[in-house]
Amino acid sequence: MEYETLLIEKKDGVAVLTLNRPETHNAMNQTMFMELDAAAKELQNDPEVRAGMAMHLPWSLIEEEAWFETMIKHPPDERILCIEARLGDGWFLIGSCGFTNIDWRSRASEFGIMIGEKAYWNQGYGTEAVSLLLRHGFDTLNLNRIFLRVFSNNPRAIHCYEKAGFVHEGRQRQGEFQGGQYVDVLLMSVLREEYARASGS
Repeated sequence: MEYETLLIEKKDGVAVLTLNRPETHNAMNQTMFMELDAAAKELQNDPEVRAGMAMHLPWSLIEEEAWFETMIKHPPDERILCIEARLGDGWFLIGSCGFTNIDWRSRASEFGIMIGEKAYWNQGYGTEAVSLLLRHGFDTLNLNRIFLRVFSNNPRAIHCYEKAGFVHEGRQRQGEFQGGQYVDVLLMSVLREEYARASGS
């Protein structure tokens, strides 16, 4: 079994990121799979983390494993990426990200990210991960439009997306019910031409 990972390392304040594809990464054995799955479940089941996701109930390990087995059957470009940060001599799972439901005729895809390890919040990891995935989406997958949905009560995420170049496109009023109240769902996107201007490519 193989998996893809997004490695983030802070060196003198600069983030170095590498997207490892299955052909360049060692196969993950069953022990590694179980450890990764258990860690992902723990991150997603934190109520504060889950508040920013389209999940209203915690997952069991069995549900997480079933989701994982389904996910790895998706086309390679739509598999979820693990986000790992350097911790000592090894790497530590802090979240996940990826593209879903790619429309190859329109060259468009939805994007999602979750930094579940709260000790890594507000340190630039999310912004760097978004930046890398945009580069991967436009320069490798040849997408023309990348969009996302974010809850209006998540200013940290909104600010991260704005810094990465996403612009506000629309608002689904009271589109999500969480914590006993309705919140708006914001639609944001970035086009290839906007990304090219901002990145100088």
